[in-house]
Amino acid sequence: MKRTSVSKQKLRRDTNVPNKRQKTKKVRITLYTTGEKDYALRYLALRERKSLNRLMNDTFDSLLAENNINPTTLPDSMP
Repeated sequence: MKRTSVSKQKLRRDTNVPNKRQKTKKVRITLYTTGEKDYALRYLALRERKSLNRLMNDTFDSLLAENNINPTTLPDSMP
């Protein structure tokens, strides 16, 4: 497993003050991925701005579906 860290400047809007400069807030997303899927996940995380858990769950579910794996037959610990 490889750890990937992505940082992204996210706009924080202050709606009450009309002429105030918009501030940006740094958002750091850390993904635990293997190899090729890395860039796809990084792109998804920045584009969707989903919470990390939801992103990983969606990705895991779709990977299981793609490979026709039934999650109930998976062993408790992965190698």
